[in-house]
Formats: sequence, structure tokens, C-alpha cells
Amino acid sequence: MTFSGTRLRIGRVFHGYTQRELAGQIAVSNGLIAAFENGLKEPKHDILDALCAVLEVESDYFSRPVTDEFLESQSNFRKRISASDRLKKQVLARASMFGMAVQHLQNFGNFPPLNFPSMPARSLDEIEGIAEQCRLHWGLGIDAPIGDMARVIENAGAVILSLDLQTAEKVDAFSRFGDISVVVLNSQKNSPSRTLFDMSHEVGHGVLHQSGRDMPLQQRETEADYFAGAFLMPRVAFAADFTASHDSDWDGLLDMKTYWRASIQAILHRAYQLRLIDAVEYRNRFRTLGSWGWRTAEPNEPSVDQPSLFRKALARAFSDYGKTPLALARELGWTPTLFEKATGIPVPVGVVGRVLSLDSKRRVGA
Repeated sequence: MTFSGTRLRIGRVFHGYTQRELAGQIAVSNGLIAAFENGLKEPKHDILDALCAVLEVESDYFSRPVTDEFLESQSNFRKRISASDRLKKQVLARASMFGMAVQHLQNFGNFPPLNFPSMPARSLDEIEGIAEQCRLHWGLGIDAPIGDMARVIENAGAVILSLDLQTAEKVDAFSRFGDISVVVLNSQKNSPSRTLFDMSHEVGHGVLHQSGRDMPLQQRETEADYFAGAFLMPRVAFAADFTASHDSDWDGLLDMKTYWRASIQAILHRAYQLRLIDAVEYRNRFRTLGSWGWRTAEPNEPSVDQPSLFRKALARAFSDYGKTPLALARELGWTPTLFEKATGIPVPVGVVGRVLSLDSKRRVGA
């Protein structure tokens, strides 16, 4: 068998292990793990079995090529500036593993083709028009809120994965657009309105930065943030609504939040962006939000838009080809446990390989 050191590294980082930590788990030197990953050595049978047990894979997982690893140079991290290198690598590994499942599912049914128009901006002012063009491109109009952001993203060919990344303070969301296009949302974030903004932010990367990877990180993030506000709250319709609601003070803002499905903070920032309020009001409003505790937990949160494309692809693989999640896990060289961790989809299983679960043994005995 040809052993893939890249797959070992992805599996190790997916689980959050350093080379030294993985070496300690299977009682070898960390230098040997490095040699495996660099293609200098291949593990013998007992070490291979130990790697499989710790990384929750089957031995044939390591024998396949990696055709589409997610790299930092191709990817977007919301809040990446404050994220550690180790954290970024783990998010990339988790996205790479999910990408393997998406790529495999493509064999059993077509995902929508990528339909994010590439429109780099020369200035922030241009982004207003680009956001409106995108709305028209996707048939959303420019005078009303977006009803289901998840559907917009997935209809445009990017698969959404919601996972507990345990990184809420460092990484809100992640995206990568290419042969396999994925948006990863942090399910640990308990604010649907802010998650909707994160989704719109990642749409901004998909539209503005397909060919602009060499621009400074801070510029990319600023542009994607500006796009997110303009895409969620188109200037003309939003300005008319804000002007009409402004005299109602906080009640008016809460009504706008319900209508536009955006946080009060995003609404105030958009109003300041469009010069509907001045800096004094903007700062005082945010000071009040802080005193009420609304900077971290706002009232009147909208419903959460649920991704469905990956589940639909699973259902199609089962209905058309008889492929259960357990069968797909085995074809990927994953255990059922790893399949659930990588995709968020539980795998019903009574018999795993030749080993019966305790519940299954009891049922057989009965």
C-alpha cells in the first residue's frame, strides 16, 4: 500500500493533535510521525493500526491520493487576524475532511455549479453597486430582505457546514471557493442575526476575491464586511425604512431588526455607513447597547437559516444508489464516529465491521 503522509497530517490536525501529541498517543517518537507525514517512511502494521484507532479511520484511508486539500492561501477566515496558526490549521483540516465527503458525494449526484460572479472592487463605493448586481443576478431584487441566506449560498454552488469549532472568539466563519466550494459556520455562536451577517460576509469573499488573493488581509476583510451590510440591507430601501423608523427610537430599531433580519449593531453601522446618522449618535447608540448587555446578546433574534444541500445529496445517494451514511463512511475510509464529526450527520449503526455494539449484543441475545 502507498501511504499518504498528507492524509495523516490532515487527520492529525483535524483532531487537534500536534505531532508530539499524536506520537505520545501511539508510543512512538514525534520524529517518526514527521517522517510518515513527509513521505520518508511508512508505518508498519501495528503502528498503522494504532494510527487508525486514534484518528478514527480505516487503513485504506491512508492509501488514497489527496486531490483537493484546503490551503490557507485559497481560504477566508472571518476574524482570522486574531486566530492562532494552530487554530487556522485545524479549521482547514476540518474543511478538507468535509470537502472529501462532498467530493465523494459528487459521484452520486450533481451539486449546483459554482455561480458566484467574480466582481473585484476598486473602492468601497463600488461595492454598493456590486452587492445590488449580485442580488439581481440571483433573482433577489433590491428592495426587500433576503428570506433564506443559506438557500442563496447553496443554490449558488457552495455547500454550508455548521460545526462546533470551539473557536467562537477567534473564527466566526470560513469559506473557500474552487472545485469544492464550502462555507463553514461556527454553531457555537448563539446569535442568528450575526450568523446571517457572517454568511453574507463569506458571500462577499466569493464575489469580490476570487481573483484578488494577493491583496492585504485587512483590506479583504474590510471589503467583505462592507459587502455584507450592502447585500443584506440595500441602500435605497434600507435608507427609506431607517428614516421612517428613526423617530421611534429603539422600538423602531427592533422593528427593523425583525424585518431585515440583521442585528441592531449591523443596522446602526449600515446607517452610519450611509450617513443617515452622524458619529455622535453612532457612538452613543453603541454605548447604550453596551450598558444593556446587547453588544453580546440582543433581543428579538430571527430564526436560523438551515443548510440543506449536503443532506439532500446524502438522500439522493441513498434513494438512487442505496448508499447509506455507513456505506459512504466506509468508502471514505472513515469510522462512523469520524463521519459524524466531519459532516455533522450521525451514522445509525448497530454492527460496525465485525464488532457488535453492546446494545446490538443485547438485542441478539434477546
